[in-house]
Amino acid sequence: SLSEGQPPAEPGEGYFDGLQEGDWVEAAMATTKGDLDRMTPVELKRALQTLEDAKVQIEFDLRDTKGKLAHRGYSSMVEALREYQLRLQEREAAVLELLADVTSRVNR
Repeated sequence: SLSEGQPPAEPGEGYFDGLQEGDWVEAAMATTKGDLDRMTPVELKRALQTLEDAKVQIEFDLRDTKGKLAHRGYSSMVEALREYQLRLQEREAAVLELLADVTSRVNR
């Protein structure tokens, strides 16, 4: 197999390592919101990158969830999946809003 002899992919060294995906997104947003007015241009750019990563991750999860909802094998999980989908959509909206705010500050 291809993976033989290759080390497992390491996540980038970062503030949010070890947190579950949803948790690091929440943590990133809370940290960014809390520090927004005190951030230097470099920190703003870093926050922007983190939020972009969060957006990509959420979009991936939404596609994955949509796929599961369309798949008969997951029919017993429909309720839980719909709830998760709703949470992801709310989180996506919040990330996009914060992203717009940070972007406007970076471009000042």
